[in-house]
Amino acid sequence: MPLAALPELAARDGVDCRATDPTHNRVASASETPESPMADFSNLVTGFAAAIGLVVMAVGRVVIPGRRTVRGVLVRLAGAVLLLPWPASQGIALLAQAAREVDGSPPDKPETVQLITAFVQLVLLFWAGVISLGMTLVASTLGRPSRRGQSDRTASPRPYGR
Repeated sequence: MPLAALPELAARDGVDCRATDPTHNRVASASETPESPMADFSNLVTGFAAAIGLVVMAVGRVVIPGRRTVRGVLVRLAGAVLLLPWPASQGIALLAQAAREVDGSPPDKPETVQLITAFVQLVLLFWAGVISLGMTLVASTLGRPSRRGQSDRTASPRPYGR
């Protein structure tokens, strides 16, 4: 049986063969939409910041070069702030898409939605970085002095208690 006869046989049997027949035009699914380089870059940077935020939140300590080690609740909150840009940008994109649907506007192209989401994600990441850096610096000025590097200054001039 020739391959050209398969669509006619499938149509006769009520089977949809568009997925297997390359001659039929299919609509690309959401997983087949090409990602823009901006969206890839945005996701990579935001994922890196989220990994740093997760480590800072778990450890609860940040070493500031030339200063001291900062610990405490503010540092953990600064790490949690670094986790927010990705879910927040996805939520904002969902709300924007829902608002366009309610207005009756035609939906945007997937590439346009990806670029807008990537831009919002980078803006949110910038502000999350500024806020977390500010929280860390506030924690370094308000916190107790750390013990790192102070052992030489506080050591007794007489060794072994003599």
